[in-house]
Amino acid sequence: MLSMTDLPTRLREQSAELEPQLMVAADLPARVSNRRDYAALLCQLLAFYTPIENQLDDSQWMLDWGKVNLLVKDYRRVALLQNDLASLGGVALVPVLPLPTMANFGQLLGCLFALEFASPGGRMLSPGIRAAIGNVPTSFYDHEQRDHQRDVLRLDAALRSYEEGGGDREQVLLGACITAAAFRTYLGQSVWAARR
Repeated sequence: MLSMTDLPTRLREQSAELEPQLMVAADLPARVSNRRDYAALLCQLLAFYTPIENQLDDSQWMLDWGKVNLLVKDYRRVALLQNDLASLGGVALVPVLPLPTMANFGQLLGCLFALEFASPGGRMLSPGIRAAIGNVPTSFYDHEQRDHQRDVLRLDAALRSYEEGGGDREQVLLGACITAAAFRTYLGQSVWAARR
């Protein structure tokens, strides 16, 4: 029996606890007490987002993105992290993390949803970061050069299109779970954990 809840709504229901969990894992107030801490955090995020965006951008998925009428380049955030780091005095060499590989396009859609679902919390963090350490670049958290509401609406339409075209919603839900768990685990096992 088909669910009466559309896929974007089902993802939001599943992810309702995601953002608070990520905020607890990130624990930014305890981690960022100066500009060096902030630069280290951005490097850590860059190490997470780079391989994720490489998967989203892989040419094998180009036709799939086209079928759901989504330009994945509109969702890239690595450049924002790089710009913030450059404004802080340079981009350190960042190792690429061995993150889980998404097995299919449905999981990639779920991955993208998880990243977008968590991102509004970043805008709430920017004032706290500035209050704690002064004026620093926060384009990654503020979504500068991005229309977040537009991008969410387009992603919702893509998710509906995917499901209406026979796509497997369970794979999308799984991709969102994998991404959220990887992010939570990565933050929890990072060098920050030793500083708590």
